[in-house]
Amino acid sequence: MPRTQQLILATGALWATANAAGIRTHGDVPLTTSATRRLQTSLPDGVVTSDLGCCRDGRSDRVLEQELMDQTDLTPDTCALHCYSEGYQFYGLQYGQECWCGVAGTDYDRLGSLDMSECAYPCTGDASSTCGGYLAFQAFELGSQNQPTTAPPTGYLGCYADDRSRIFSALHVTLTDNNAESCKASCVGYAYYGLQYGEQCFCGTADEDYTVYGESDNCVLSCTGDASSTCGGSWAMDVYAMDDDLTDPPATAPPTTDPPATAVSSGYLGCYADTRTSRIFSAPIIADADNNSAETCKATCVGYAYYGLQYALQCFCGTADEDYTLHGESNNCLYPCTGDASSTCGGAWAMDVYVMGDDVTAPPATAPPTTAPPVAVDGDVLVDLVPCLFSSVAVEKSNENNPALYIMSLFFKGYWSPRTEEYVVSETDDLTALLVDSSDTTPHGKCNAVYVGYAPSTDQVAALTAYSAQFKVRLVYFPSALTHTTAEFTTKLGIQTYFAGDIVTPAFVQLSDLGSTKVSITQPGFKTDPNLFTPALFSYPVIMNEVPETGIEVLAQYADSAGEPYLSGAAGDQENAAILSYTGADGHEELHVFNTIGWFDAGAWPWAHFYNEWATKGIFMGERRFYLAAVVDDLFLSTPEFEYDGDMNEAAVAQRCTGEDLTNLLSVQQALNTQYSGSDIITEFAFNGGGIAEHVSQAVDGITYVPDYEETMVTIKGTKWYEDGQINVHDTNWLATNVPLMQQDMADGTWEANDELLVAVISYLDTPSTIYHGHHTLIHLSRDQLRETDCVADDTAAQNLMVCYPGDNTFDGTVSGATILVNEDNQFHSIYSTVANNGYDGIQIVPRFATYVYFNCVTGSCLVNENEYIRRFVCECTPLDPSIADYSCASTADECIGTDGATDIQSFGDIEALFDAEASTTTRYMLTGRRDKYMFHQANIIPAGDVGDGTQSLLDYWYERVLEVYSSYITFPVKNIKFDDLCTEFKLHEALDDSSPYVTMALDATGAVTGFNYVSGSGAGLVPLTVPTASAASIPTTGLSIQDSETYGTDTTYYLKDDDASTIPRVGTKPDASATQSPAEIVANAEELAENQEANALVPAEHSDLLADQGLVDADVAADVAITAAEEEGLL
Repeated sequence: MPRTQQLILATGALWATANAAGIRTHGDVPLTTSATRRLQTSLPDGVVTSDLGCCRDGRSDRVLEQELMDQTDLTPDTCALHCYSEGYQFYGLQYGQECWCGVAGTDYDRLGSLDMSECAYPCTGDASSTCGGYLAFQAFELGSQNQPTTAPPTGYLGCYADDRSRIFSALHVTLTDNNAESCKASCVGYAYYGLQYGEQCFCGTADEDYTVYGESDNCVLSCTGDASSTCGGSWAMDVYAMDDDLTDPPATAPPTTDPPATAVSSGYLGCYADTRTSRIFSAPIIADADNNSAETCKATCVGYAYYGLQYALQCFCGTADEDYTLHGESNNCLYPCTGDASSTCGGAWAMDVYVMGDDVTAPPATAPPTTAPPVAVDGDVLVDLVPCLFSSVAVEKSNENNPALYIMSLFFKGYWSPRTEEYVVSETDDLTALLVDSSDTTPHGKCNAVYVGYAPSTDQVAALTAYSAQFKVRLVYFPSALTHTTAEFTTKLGIQTYFAGDIVTPAFVQLSDLGSTKVSITQPGFKTDPNLFTPALFSYPVIMNEVPETGIEVLAQYADSAGEPYLSGAAGDQENAAILSYTGADGHEELHVFNTIGWFDAGAWPWAHFYNEWATKGIFMGERRFYLAAVVDDLFLSTPEFEYDGDMNEAAVAQRCTGEDLTNLLSVQQALNTQYSGSDIITEFAFNGGGIAEHVSQAVDGITYVPDYEETMVTIKGTKWYEDGQINVHDTNWLATNVPLMQQDMADGTWEANDELLVAVISYLDTPSTIYHGHHTLIHLSRDQLRETDCVADDTAAQNLMVCYPGDNTFDGTVSGATILVNEDNQFHSIYSTVANNGYDGIQIVPRFATYVYFNCVTGSCLVNENEYIRRFVCECTPLDPSIADYSCASTADECIGTDGATDIQSFGDIEALFDAEASTTTRYMLTGRRDKYMFHQANIIPAGDVGDGTQSLLDYWYERVLEVYSSYITFPVKNIKFDDLCTEFKLHEALDDSSPYVTMALDATGAVTGFNYVSGSGAGLVPLTVPTASAASIPTTGLSIQDSETYGTDTTYYLKDDDASTIPRVGTKPDASATQSPAEIVANAEELAENQEANALVPAEHSDLLADQGLVDADVAADVAITAAEEEGLL
């Protein structure tokens, strides 16, 4: 039994707070001094202290690292006494309330000496004294400190090293009056006794080799019952022989005496070995009974065939089919019962086993259980590839309400899982009814991964365990399942929820080396910081009571900034766990998560990917894809930077990128695709033809545009159609007008000669792997906030032959009253225009997200100022001038505060903070499965001069910073997608979600996949099924209608065709050649277009004459042009 901890966290949990103290801030929990240690009030006579000055300490490299005391009433005297009583020679005071101790020979100033002003923190127990400082400790040496000199009793064999596996495994007690005499009295009947850690007494049998770990010089701690004598030390034991003649370690001799005699109840079968990973009795357990005895355990196990007692205070119940002889007999049932000291109740991994009926004495062969366990499966089982989430309340966005389950719910939506089951249950519900399809003749499980977000009852845990074992399905217990405080789990897992000391520096959650081998998608050893937020993410670190046995694996730990795991425990060196897995003897598998994740944290999402891959073993419905797709708006159009003047807030000189700027950006893309191997970063550009006309008109003589209406080609974004009765219109067919010389000049290359940006763009148009392009006039004008007039008076889908548009300047929160151009019911679906809301029905609108970078800014300083100006304007703060560094405004304006009470618009302060936020936010979006475009403007590709190395543009730097954060978490390369393909992707996703198809997987008794069966969702389109590429060849897919497949990262994804599938092809598939229109169809379509355009004229009829006078074409001209072109090409 572990000794009583010196520092106990009363809540059983550690937590992170807003200040820099880490998982638990100083003073959160008072010091609790163990009742097992006798307190002294002053140093003994003759012990003196020497002040050694102020010394530097390290956060991950402590100088005095042996022991830590942290209390709210620390004084130099209490620290000196503490370290003296523990047998140390040095002590150090730090941070006002910390006491550190060091062994003889410690190089106390190895990190350097500091001025005493660095050790000026007042002591918490005496403000007139100083107790070190931040990473600075005031060092002292204890002089003339003599170790206890009392001669040891007869039979003393020496000081020997100990280990978690123990040199003496028998009776172990913790005594407030521990000394050699009292321990000897406790161990009557044994061959040896040993004293350790001042207060511990062990008994040893004659066949135990106390020399197995060698001698030790660390037996320096005073006995709690005799300060003049030593009682071992940290993992060091003063060993004695009961018989003075017994001085040599044993060879293979049996014990010199038998264990204490024990009167056993009737039905006693003997003492049998047990193991953590393969319990001989797996049914209900009472782990901490203070009145444990054979009688009380028997009463607990009524209805079972067997009962067993272990570790003095534990009671197990066994069914008739469980073989208590599985691990053989044991001679270690030596612990007295907590409820009857005259009887034994097993020992460490040893169980006193009893039968309920005296006539049942033999272990079972194939006898049925006395209770009804799950039916054993000899053949294949079936499992639906449907993730299941269990909670006691509905899964919602609130951070207090199952945050991990909420993330997983979003996760499956983003990664195209067409079906997810979310069950709200009470502790009395029968989980088996939800997990198992009892109507199928073959055992049929309805969940391929089970996520538990509440504390299940004992019966429900049994049902989950049985389901996992029978159907080879893994269970994930999140912190809200409370497995870190439930005795049934803490005993099985060998964990405890309190540390022997505080974690006093910010703690990170880090994937262990073992965890890195379990999944393919996350970076080895990646770590996240739960201290980034206020309030910080809650944490439940646990420590391992012993070295994990087979079946228990620590997959993540709490670590410091240097990546060193925090240690704790009685001796300060027990491993901690943030995530661990457990595999039972019956094959059931569990993942226990002791760190909380929140949807708002980018670092939470790689853990979600880890959970999913661990739970599914990489076989699931859906596809994992990570997109980073930027679109640059207004290419060619000169725009002024933001410059605050209280009026237009525009700089006097407009900025326009050059061909060289474009080439530089594309070079950066290529370099990043090389750096992040396999990535496909391609920027898409929305051309603004008005910017070409504007630029060329300043340099080319003799080009005559529409008289007095040059603005028809250069109108800035957002200009209204009618002002004071004057027409101000972009004509979507302006290049086809009768403007003199325009078409000829373009054909002659006159424009190219005067616009080197145009030359660069044209040179890249034939290399789609380098640049994507769209036409600004078609995809931009009608989408500004999607007003009704945009669709009625601007242009319609029919007139532009388009059915999908990007939402312009999309926000995903209410910022400055802007329209939210994202589907609020499901962010992975499009929104569609209606006549009532938008003036036209059926336009698909796909998000194009505004970033913090997308403003018309070249420099980082401009970017910071414009973001700050918007924050102050929307939040009703003053002063509005962002050059005045006043960030104190805490507005409660509705536009400024989100539904969660947090500020929607951030104040960054400097450009690096802005890019930190941008990189983290965009990474979070990527890891949630978003495929949407991110919006920028042409000014963002001009070298900024004040970001990165000075040569980069804002967009260059955005790519660099986002990929840096993303790649610290995930191993997969990033993908890109053209906007028109993105429209198709959204359609496919919507069709899949609307149909809810699923795949059923067949498994053999070993858990190997033997086949799949597809269950139609009716109209699902293409249904993705992902398997690990490494094992794809061994996973049979016979019978599946696979239309396409793709290998990405370590995944192979098959695209299954639904029996009643829509005709939407998967992105990247070539169009059917038979779909090419005939010449007659071209003419028919042109005539139909003319009719439609006439019925839906761009402008009211009363203005048609004016348009004709100015040479602007009407709808009929468009049809005539198409028909004439067909005739000229000989198609008619």
